[in-house]
Amino acid sequence: MTCCGHRLSSSNVCQTTQPGAVRNSDPGASGRSLTFAEMPYIVTVLPYIVPYGDGEQMVPKTERFELRIDEEILQRIDAWRDEDPERPSRAEAVRRLVDAGLARASSETVRFTDGEKLIILMLRDLYKHLGLTNPEIDPTFVSEVIWGGHYWAAKWELPGIFHGYEDDPRHVHEVLDVLEMWDSIERAHDALSKADKKKLEKDASPFGKHVKFHGFDGNNESAYMGIAKFLINKLHRFSRFERRDLNSHAPSLAMYRRMLAVYMPMREGLMGIELNLAQLGKILRSQAHAG
Repeated sequence: MTCCGHRLSSSNVCQTTQPGAVRNSDPGASGRSLTFAEMPYIVTVLPYIVPYGDGEQMVPKTERFELRIDEEILQRIDAWRDEDPERPSRAEAVRRLVDAGLARASSETVRFTDGEKLIILMLRDLYKHLGLTNPEIDPTFVSEVIWGGHYWAAKWELPGIFHGYEDDPRHVHEVLDVLEMWDSIERAHDALSKADKKKLEKDASPFGKHVKFHGFDGNNESAYMGIAKFLINKLHRFSRFERRDLNSHAPSLAMYRRMLAVYMPMREGLMGIELNLAQLGKILRSQAHAG
């Protein structure tokens, strides 16, 4: 890499030799010291704060970072650069795009696209035209948020909407597995004869007597409990569990995971048939702590 006709070291970072000057680190070069005024593009990669030019301006501390991206993304970056009259370098374009992405991903403020702003303002006009009163969301307030750029206020005023939380898909899949397992367990238990239920009560003691899904702990497993309630009471899946509290009032997830480790290998063989007595006993006994 060169700067003003002088080669730089492989690190692409010039080394300071005296205040206001840097040394050419290539032993085969002239060794002449270069002032920072001669090297306007190099100071931005220095990993420390230094004086710049003739004044007291300080260069922000930065750190070198390598990134490999494919040709398609490079083309998209170049297309984005072409839309900017200044046409920044690729490195600067990536910095700006990362900064914009992080700002949009921030949970501190709400962001609307231009299309969303237009839709919101059109809905506001529609509310006014229809004469709707006492709406749950004040359209005038939302409009003023947009006009004034007060996006932080939307989160303050409407925390139930802009809370920044969403269910983890892994939690959703795990809750589905737990609900399916317990649905199979209760269904199979209901189909047992009185004699078999007595046998299960003895063989899987103390878990074989009251065979019922109690939900998740509301204090420590609230995300799982919330997902389960939504699946059951709003999406009407696993109707067997409707009208249940679903708060086990005790940590249950670890126990369900032990049960799933036993149940999941059995699931493939349950097409059109229920769990048998032996399988029920094995699953229920796995609720006990290992060891």
